[in-house]
Amino acid sequence: MSFEARTAFKALSPLVRDDSIRELSSLLATNHALYHCFFNARGMHNHLAHQLIADVTLGATPADLRAHMQYQRDHYLGGFNLSRRERYDPHTTANLSVPKITDDNWGDHLGRPSHYWTYLHFFEHKLQERGMGGVLEEYVFSAEANEGGREMLSRWYGGVLHAAIHFGYAVETDVVGVAAEAMAMAAVTAARHTWLTPHDWLMQKPRAQKSLLELVGEVQADDRVGVDALGLREADTPLVDEPFEKGGRAYGVVHEYIDAWNVSDASQASSEVALLAALMLGAVPPKDDAYHHDFFLMHVNNVHLFTPLLLELLPASSHAAMLRALGAHLLYYYLVRGRPTFTSSHFTNPLCTRKLGWDEMFKASRESVDEHLPKAVRTLYIHSLTHPPHPHRGQLNTLLGLPRDDTALDDVYRATAQQMVDMHTGQIRQSTHDLMGAQQEFWQFQPFF
Repeated sequence: MSFEARTAFKALSPLVRDDSIRELSSLLATNHALYHCFFNARGMHNHLAHQLIADVTLGATPADLRAHMQYQRDHYLGGFNLSRRERYDPHTTANLSVPKITDDNWGDHLGRPSHYWTYLHFFEHKLQERGMGGVLEEYVFSAEANEGGREMLSRWYGGVLHAAIHFGYAVETDVVGVAAEAMAMAAVTAARHTWLTPHDWLMQKPRAQKSLLELVGEVQADDRVGVDALGLREADTPLVDEPFEKGGRAYGVVHEYIDAWNVSDASQASSEVALLAALMLGAVPPKDDAYHHDFFLMHVNNVHLFTPLLLELLPASSHAAMLRALGAHLLYYYLVRGRPTFTSSHFTNPLCTRKLGWDEMFKASRESVDEHLPKAVRTLYIHSLTHPPHPHRGQLNTLLGLPRDDTALDDVYRATAQQMVDMHTGQIRQSTHDLMGAQQEFWQFQPFF
């Protein structure tokens, strides 16, 4: 299987080195052959492919890529039992406990991490046969893929959106092996938040006229989904379901808001998501005199980079469903993390004494050992080009309590990226750990309450 990669984002192409593409292809093949999609029994994700691809598009050298792969091996990937294919891959060794996945039994072993390798073989074959769009439609968005406990939509978006993000990287690079990893990852992910995207609801075509920016303003004032009303506590799991499930105090509220969202114009709807995802990182209340960049809301930003690419793969009949699923996850994550209010103060914060250009931020990001920083920064860069804030200026400023014609936040994507770079390079707050790995502490796991 070829791992020859490229990038679909033309704005980043000038930064891509030919020697780095060759190194990337080799490292992706190694990751595919040797490492499970998780790196521990808690289901934490192998981010190596994400990091390496993002690094290459920000100008990384082959030496940079090798260093980051070695870091991931040393700190995360090495030693995980399920990476031992001789124990878990029935295609490479006789293994009675893990069957070969076929058309007849593909839905019978979902949610089992021990079956990752056999699902990988299955989806490699399906992708070669039907292509990325065909597999996405049949094994994620179809009614059959979500019946009888399969719940593939929940698995694809579950696990903090990782399978969807991974598939996006596959589409960007046109590497079938990475797409197979994404589908196998979805298959072995537990079906969480199944209430959030029921297939019959998702495929409805409401005729709504409100923007997502308007709706988030309404959400902020909705007593049904405040922290106290939802019974949220810091000791809870970061992503609680109980208040939203049938019988819960906020049952149906997320769907009510998404039903009111106008997704008839996919470009307009995507632009609204991009801007809100940036606000959820760059315009939220501080924590301990520093920026609060929420780990979970960061993933909403990162997954949305690939929305245009995924929409191109899917038939038009599924476009609204994908946007509604994305909007539902954005709203759900926003609520369970504490429904933070937005503020414009961060963009004029005296802590930020510099104004960095994108090239400087790309350099800092590709040199960071944190795998999420280059992903988030390049997403914000692409969104700054394709989804500028000014068409939404009036609604944006209303959310931030600014005059409707104020232009102060027309630089919101760059300013948000600089916040993250300044945090990760110690400009805002020094790390409390040693240098290698210290950047991890700058993603916040504490909610906004």
